Amino acid sequence: KGGNQTGVAEACCVLAQVAVFQGHHEEAGIQGREARRRFRELGDQYGEAWIVSVMGERAYSHNDLEEAADLFQSAATLAEEIQIPQFVANGLQGLGDVESARGHQRKARRFLNESLRINQEIGDTLFVAGVLASLAAVAARREEYQQATQLWGLEGHLREELGGMPPRRRGGRYDGDFAELQALTREALGESRFADALAEGAGMSVDEVVGG
Repeated sequence: KGGNQTGVAEACCVLAQVAVFQGHHEEAGIQGREARRRFRELGDQYGEAWIVSVMGERAYSHNDLEEAADLFQSAATLAEEIQIPQFVANGLQGLGDVESARGHQRKARRFLNESLRINQEIGDTLFVAGVLASLAAVAARREEYQQATQLWGLEGHLREELGGMPPRRRGGRYDGDFAELQALTREALGESRFADALAEGAGMSVDEVVGG
């Protein structure tokens, strides 16, 4: 019975994630609340940390930055309590994205650098790439276009090393911000400098690009 209940909770969580990606805000909320209720009844803190992070992405994608910040902080705190570093890193990345969208780029960079450090320690290259994309957004908003493009270049290189893994679709505001910031950066640098910076980033290490 417990296994069946866990399966139902996990299914609700996955459905919430899919709804976020597809922009179905209300459906994501329904599935997310149900998943969290079930995980709590089961005493499954791992599952609860997972769905709280998903609900943070739902709030962010719908431009509710205050709710997103609260949820990402809750996810990171819960994950720290149960010692799941990947979920801690996810929560910190979410907080960094929120602060960047709020215009607090220095604070955002602190959250993201800590998320990056954790992901590097546990050797999760895919999530390292994701945090690099978030750091690129911070750099672009600070008009540090060269560094932003190098970060995107390194992100792309890491994804190629993983077999051409595409960027993780996050839906709503995430994807819109990414497209807008890349277009802005490309225009600021010009096509030639933008291409050169992408190539430079692809040949650099994470420490070189982030510390540059």
